[in-house]
Amino acid sequence: MNISSLGVRRIVRAGVVTAGLSAALVLGACGTTDQATEQTDSTATTEPEETPATVVDGPNVLEALRASGQFTTALELVETSGVLDDLPGTGPWTFLLPTDEAFAALGDDELAALRSDPERLRSVLLEHVLEGVYTAETLPSLVGFTVSSVTGQPLSVAEVNGNLVLVGVGEEQIVVTPLTITGSNGVIHGIDRVIIRPN
Repeated sequence: MNISSLGVRRIVRAGVVTAGLSAALVLGACGTTDQATEQTDSTATTEPEETPATVVDGPNVLEALRASGQFTTALELVETSGVLDDLPGTGPWTFLLPTDEAFAALGDDELAALRSDPERLRSVLLEHVLEGVYTAETLPSLVGFTVSSVTGQPLSVAEVNGNLVLVGVGEEQIVVTPLTITGSNGVIHGIDRVIIRPN
């Protein structure tokens, strides 16, 4: 699949929210993962209201990312890995891209290991992609729910101290920065840590 052919001009309903809420988290004022886990049993069982979102006409999301001047490491890895050819269907998608600082925090050895292992690199990058469009306005509706990456792996969404976070991937929470860099086939937001599943 060629990413340049993936233009999508349609209204998309955010449909990857799973109904299995046993792992979902709703947080009040608490600020630790342990406290969040204690509140799991009180999580609402109804799905958030589906909010239609549109992707824009014009450049695709990769071209929009290039134009933004942000996420230089992620952009390099996406382009060199060819991971966009592994995406299912024609989208649209939501990309949760690690910042340059997030990749730097991996350390030179780990980053070099990723670059030298194309199959593992593609697998890691696909963990950062959701099917459907979640804009900065609709992302908060996922709090308390678990969504799936395109690989089928769960990502639980919570709110901690006013921040939208992903939990359950390793010991640390991953903070999401809603950006909505928007292209014709998806949107991009930032995260402060690379999603790498524990072995």
